[in-house]
Amino acid sequence: MTDKIELTENEVIVAKILFDFFMETKGESLITYKWLSDKSKEKGLKYEPDALCNVLDHINKRCFQIQKDVPMISVIVINHKEGHPGLGFFVLRNNMHPEREDADVHKAFLDEWKRVREFKEWEKIFAELSK
Repeated sequence: MTDKIELTENEVIVAKILFDFFMETKGESLITYKWLSDKSKEKGLKYEPDALCNVLDHINKRCFQIQKDVPMISVIVINHKEGHPGLGFFVLRNNMHPEREDADVHKAFLDEWKRVREFKEWEKIFAELSK
């Protein structure tokens, strides 16, 4: 990832929904792709739950460009049937952070969620995303 990723206006709106929820719950709660889709529709966007994976990947990649050690905020968005993010999340995590690759998706999910909650520089990352 050498080219700077620019989030679209719609992606920034989704990121704000995600980050506002995270800040309100202090990272202790999870949301579903459906919930995020519904919230984005309230803002006038037309993202279906299945389409959000690409948006979330883009947000994660931009966060990574801002700061290499940033955890993947989209870990809080889960598939309600499986209880963890979709497969694409883990593929991206392994690509962006090969040092943390884990074949056990449940363990990888819990590790990333812990990292997200412990990360202290979210406000800096959020501010940079909105530029």
